[in-house]
Amino acid sequence: MSQRRFDRIREDTIIEFFKEVASIASDIFLKQKELKGIIIGGPGPIKDQFVKGEYLNYQLLPKILGLKDTGYTGEQGFEELVQRSEDLLKEAAVMKERQLMERFLTELKTSGNVVYGYTQTIEALNLGAIETLLVSEEFDWVRVKLKCANTHETEKDLPEAEIERQICEVCGEAMKVEDKDYLGELLAEKAQNFGTAVEIISTDTPEGSQFKQLGVLEDF
Repeated sequence: MSQRRFDRIREDTIIEFFKEVASIASDIFLKQKELKGIIIGGPGPIKDQFVKGEYLNYQLLPKILGLKDTGYTGEQGFEELVQRSEDLLKEAAVMKERQLMERFLTELKTSGNVVYGYTQTIEALNLGAIETLLVSEEFDWVRVKLKCANTHETEKDLPEAEIERQICEVCGEAMKVEDKDYLGELLAEKAQNFGTAVEIISTDTPEGSQFKQLGVLEDF
């Protein structure tokens, strides 16, 4: 067998392998409605050939976040790929936050089809009128049950830092916490019961810091 013929057979075999892998991967990924992105990794240049050949379904190609070299295959290689992809994952999260903020600002300037602030958020959420609920990761409001030394009780929603300053409206005694729940978690749970998407916004970007000042946002 000549070298040229051998090379052609080898190339055809690799192409068939790419097609088989792409078919299986495309079938799996296209069923993932919440697919955020795809990272392709492995030792050697094969992964580069796979990506350049655009073997995956065309709908998945824009989802490719990047490629990473690994020294291993199998489960150990997968763990290595995850560790080496932290930069890609962080970049993807930042891009998504910026897109969400751009959508918010656009809606705010045009249709006004948004609400923000805790009170407005609760009202809209109880109506089941929210498409997407955004919560800042530093949203620190809590729902607390308070009791004073004279056994007067009350329940309040307030910033966590305000708890120690709560005074009984009946007798003027300081109130102590009997129970406490973080409102971000309660809001997210309620939103999910309505089929509302929930997104947590970090404060690592200028957009995230800006959003923190608003507290909570919903897109109707």
